[in-house]
Amino acid sequence: MKSQIKILTSLVILPILFFALLNGCGGDEEQAKSMDQIQQEEGVPVQVETVEHKPFEKYMNYFAKLAGVKEATKGAAFGGKIEKINFRVGDYVEEGQVVVEFPYNDPGSLYEQAAATYENSKRTYERSKVLLDAGEIAQANFDGVEAQYLVHKRNYELANLHANLFSSKLLSAEHWLM
Repeated sequence: MKSQIKILTSLVILPILFFALLNGCGGDEEQAKSMDQIQQEEGVPVQVETVEHKPFEKYMNYFAKLAGVKEATKGAAFGGKIEKINFRVGDYVEEGQVVVEFPYNDPGSLYEQAAATYENSKRTYERSKVLLDAGEIAQANFDGVEAQYLVHKRNYELANLHANLFSSKLLSAEHWLM
């Protein structure tokens, strides 16, 4: 009987102790407070510093490209080697003044190439004319040689014009392009 009482007692006491421990340890739970609630209860944390005279400096870096209100960009009508520049940046140039000097036989002007092809075409044209008169070549072949000769002649004349224009070593203000 004693063993039955012990079992009965343990069956009654153990659940009571279990519920008592659960209720006793949990207690009333506090809800988590927001930052605003904490600041209202305890105040706003601040850092205090004594006011004193200090220089105010603020540096800011910017990436930029600066340009003048009025700018003029000039360039030559053609490229090539420059022998001499007669003015400095910022100098005033009047119309007709020599700005840049180029060599007469500048490769950029193609004068020498035009002269060589013209001379070669001229000789070929003269030979073909003799052969046409003798009946040795067809008129169509002669017409092709003549057309090539006329093209090379015109190229030579244009190169000669450029060379004369710039051979006097002139590139005056009116020849510069904006």
